[in-house]
Amino acid sequence: MKLRDIERFFSNKWIQIIFSGIIFFSLLIFIFLSQGYSATKAAESLLEKENIYLENDKYYVVEPTYDSQNTLILYPGARVDASAYLPLADKISKTGLKIYIVKMPLKLAIFNSNAAQSIIEKNPDTKNYYLGGHSLGGAMAASFAASNEDKLSGLILFAAYPGEDTTINELPVLSITASNDQIINKEKLEKRKENLPAETEYVVIEGGNHSQFGSYGFQNKDGKATISKKEQFEIIKEEIDKFIQ
Repeated sequence: MKLRDIERFFSNKWIQIIFSGIIFFSLLIFIFLSQGYSATKAAESLLEKENIYLENDKYYVVEPTYDSQNTLILYPGARVDASAYLPLADKISKTGLKIYIVKMPLKLAIFNSNAAQSIIEKNPDTKNYYLGGHSLGGAMAASFAASNEDKLSGLILFAAYPGEDTTINELPVLSITASNDQIINKEKLEKRKENLPAETEYVVIEGGNHSQFGSYGFQNKDGKATISKKEQFEIIKEEIDKFIQ
């Protein structure tokens, strides 16, 4: 196509309208995906601790209080800052788990569901790898786990369930949900139990909600928690400790 023909094509009024519309809606989608839920100031302040740091701008690392040779890789929920999970990770690290919280492209784990692979390859001496995820992050963690059961010692779902085409066969699974969670689809949560092993451990945190699996404020349309975030974190820590033992 000659330059004159290209100029004539783009000078067409309707072509200009279509392209303008595409650019406008692309910009709206980018803004929607890139904003989302920010970590609280208290969560961000944990980066001042010596055992918590950002590595290669790819993931936050929380070193454990003691070295158990166990590692948890955590996928954040949709449109939630990865740093919003630092307080929970700091609590869980008391069990001896080293924790990687993955920073996802546009804050969506669907764009990097295989993020755990590079961490596992980079640290071959680690004894046990556990993969976890909150909400959509949990679904994407389950997707990776289904194809890599031999690389993991367990899957931990935080207010999450596997996708319709995702089946975990033999990998140990811990599913933690909250009674006041109004974000999760409870019908699908029940239905997708068929996609998990019969030995899966199910824990329901009474009085907890969806938002209190992280530290990013109150998520729109969630149910009100009747226990504190500190209490919810403590229960999560205790259940994970029992699971990895």
